[in-house]
Amino acid sequence: MNNRLLGFSLQARFEHAGKVRNVTGLVAYTTVVDDRYIVNTELHTETIRGRVLSASNQPVANVQVRTSPGNRIVTTNAQGDFELTSLNLGRYSLFITAPSGAVIFSPYSTDKYEFTAIFTANPVSTGGSGKLNDTGIDWCANADTNNLACPVAGFEGQDGEHGRDALARAGQLQKVGGGAAGFDFTKLDANGNDLPESASEWSCVRDNHTGLIWEEKTNDGGLRDMNHTYTWYNPDMNSNGGDAGFQYNTETCIENTCDTYSYVTSVNKVTLCGANNWRMPNRQELLGIMQLGKRNPSIDTIYFPNTPANWFWSSSSSAIDGRDALLVYFGGDRVINGKKYYVRHVRLVRDEQ
Repeated sequence: MNNRLLGFSLQARFEHAGKVRNVTGLVAYTTVVDDRYIVNTELHTETIRGRVLSASNQPVANVQVRTSPGNRIVTTNAQGDFELTSLNLGRYSLFITAPSGAVIFSPYSTDKYEFTAIFTANPVSTGGSGKLNDTGIDWCANADTNNLACPVAGFEGQDGEHGRDALARAGQLQKVGGGAAGFDFTKLDANGNDLPESASEWSCVRDNHTGLIWEEKTNDGGLRDMNHTYTWYNPDMNSNGGDAGFQYNTETCIENTCDTYSYVTSVNKVTLCGANNWRMPNRQELLGIMQLGKRNPSIDTIYFPNTPANWFWSSSSSAIDGRDALLVYFGGDRVINGKKYYVRHVRLVRDEQ
């Protein structure tokens, strides 16, 4: 079983019951518990109910659903249903660990005064092999302690018991290269050639599982310095969410214009690791290298040492407001909307072929 946390900040709101939409193949959501549509605030509770089904429309039991913030954890029952109750108003991410490519998540509600999320989203294409990494959580927890050996009596069925991370912990996962937990990375030199795991200098990192190649940040004040930040800019109206963003930042990098589009152009011009097809990663791809079993930063620092525990731009515009784009936080496990004129970090990616 290949499990992976995927993050999607989708257009969502809480409305009256009776509206159900299926979102196929996604296993995480960001939504808002919002009181704008509540007729009588004294009579309702904030509840998210959901159902996890297999690709053949069969219920999937014992699937873990976690909220952030709050770290509320529930599991699906024999009918594939779960319920999160007594939620405060606010924004929540729902993280659902389930078999990759076999999940249909159907938010629903049956109580007149309970509200449920309605999600709409365009499919997100992922380059590389199309395979998904695991979460990087190779430990288990009880009610008050993390980083325990798996399984934990009374708390069975946790993320750390399944997938590539569990196989790696048991010494049963074959890797091409190295990496923490279930990750499989190879360091590359300036021309794109493989380097040994012990190499002290490298320019890029290949994810051997997904097939994506990632830019390695530097700490030398040069073009790819880890401390440089950029505004979000994409002039292509077919992929910018209807708003090109902000191009006129000139103070947070060494280029004439410190925006994402200019940075992609500059990196392609120098043919980093022998390639000129570098691009901005979408939110799914960025979350794919996030190691959720650690924080500050939430990434394998043996392969990505120059990574600030901070916000990184994705190529994905917000489904709620095209003036925003999605930011992924490498200090933890958050995805939020950010105004395109914000200055934030960037890590580029390319497909191997």
